[in-house]
Amino acid sequence: LEQAELNEFVGNLISLYFIILLGASVIVFWLAERITSPIQLLTRVILRTKEGERSEMPNWKREDEIGVLLSSYNAMLQELDQNAVLLARSERELAWREMARQISHEIRNPLTPMKLKLQRLLRDFTENPDRFKERFKNETGLVLEQ
Repeated sequence: LEQAELNEFVGNLISLYFIILLGASVIVFWLAERITSPIQLLTRVILRTKEGERSEMPNWKREDEIGVLLSSYNAMLQELDQNAVLLARSERELAWREMARQISHEIRNPLTPMKLKLQRLLRDFTENPDRFKERFKNETGLVLEQ
């Protein structure tokens, strides 16, 4: 009788351990899914962003670590958008400056020889009036041509 009771007790104990193990396994899988699903969501959205699709993270209702990650990511996306706008504006300004520099150079190129010719004419006008008449025709033609 003692052996039968001991066998029944051990059988019940093994059944109880099996039920506890089965319940613990279900709880562990449920917790693992609950923990990893937000990380998987975060990973999918970050991969989409990496591929060029910009989408904000869904609002996370809890104030946990995942919520902090999601709000930080959203803030980084907004900052990235602002920086892209600033970069585009800066590139446009740089292009306008370069164009203005080139136009200024193109305008100054013919002005320098014209200025020199006019200075020479003025000097001839005050110092050597006879030479002035001779040069006036040549220099004014060149200035008009410039």
